[in-house]
Parts: sequence; structure tokens; C-alpha cells
Amino acid sequence: MRLANMFARKFQTREPILRPVVPEYKVQHREQRVANTPTELKKLEISAHGAEADFEIQKLGEQNGLVVAYVGPETLERLREGVPKGSDLTLYSNSWKDAPNVVGVPFNGLEFIRSRLIHPQRMILQALDCKTR
Repeated sequence: MRLANMFARKFQTREPILRPVVPEYKVQHREQRVANTPTELKKLEISAHGAEADFEIQKLGEQNGLVVAYVGPETLERLREGVPKGSDLTLYSNSWKDAPNVVGVPFNGLEFIRSRLIHPQRMILQALDCKTR
């Protein structure tokens, strides 16, 4: 009992230590924003002849990413088996009857030839004609 009273008295008489709050989180947040800026994404832009290509690109590294697109069943099978260099691929911006399968194709493995607008089933889609590298 006596030890408990000494312990309680010690903490009751002690003044709290006040330290200034350092906004550490602001520094970390700023560094994080700089590290995650989309500057490298500009190097992953799709440049093809024709209409402006509007496809999603998922960044994987500094100069690599995946083009997210829709393909038909035949193209999906070819991609699963492995497509040889120089093969033709057509990627679509949205799903439709002839291209219901979503894929992620390595950006660095494609050469973008032409982008065009197509109008199936009263829709407007972009078709991106590519060659594999």
C-alpha cells in the first residue's frame, strides 16, 4: 500500500512535458506526392495514327505498364498461348458483342499502328490496331 501511495504521489506532482508538435506528416505527404507524380505516365502515352486513343494504362514501373482493353475470344486465346513478335492485335476501348474479354497487355510489348472509331450496335468504340514487339 505504501508503494502504491508513493507511485501515485510521484505522478500527481509531476508537471506534464509539453513539446511543440512538429508537422512531420506534411513532409512525408509532400515526399509521397513527389514520388507518385504521373510524370512517367507521359512516357506511356499511346501515339497512333488516326483518332486520339483513349485507353486505360496501369503503371507498373517507371517506364512500364499495362494497356487495359477488350479483345475477342480468338485474340484472348492467342494472348494466353503467347503471341509471336510482329503479330497483329486489335484492342477495343469498351466491351461489346465481338470483344467481351478484358485483358492487360504489356505496354512495352506493343507498337501502336492506328487508332480508329467504330460504331457497332449503336455504340462508339475505339479500336487500336497494334503489332507485338
